[in-house]
Amino acid sequence: MLLDNKKNGKVGDELRKHLVGGSKLAVISGLFSIYGFESLKKELKSIRGLRLLLSQNPVNSDDSCAGFVSLTGDSFELRFKNQLNQVYIARECSQWLSSKAEIRAVSSP
Repeated sequence: MLLDNKKNGKVGDELRKHLVGGSKLAVISGLFSIYGFESLKKELKSIRGLRLLLSQNPVNSDDSCAGFVSLTGDSFELRFKNQLNQVYIARECSQWLSSKAEIRAVSSP
């Protein structure tokens, strides 16, 4: 299923339907944002584990972090950035990822 948070459905809405306590989640995505974590925090904290495969943006592939600029959100998440709680959310997300996630990155599709 391809979700784009626009015409083809919202990722968060679809995940909420399926995340139950003790379940495992496997996701392939080109984007991951701490604000996405924040909006699904309750559901994500109840799962047993996450396998996340991130595809890096091929633009600026010389920079090893170039594909992960979306961690702090994009222009659509500006309203969340304006709440000035980015550090708190980032710490909470980092702790959750450390305890429950297995993350891999690929540089080509």
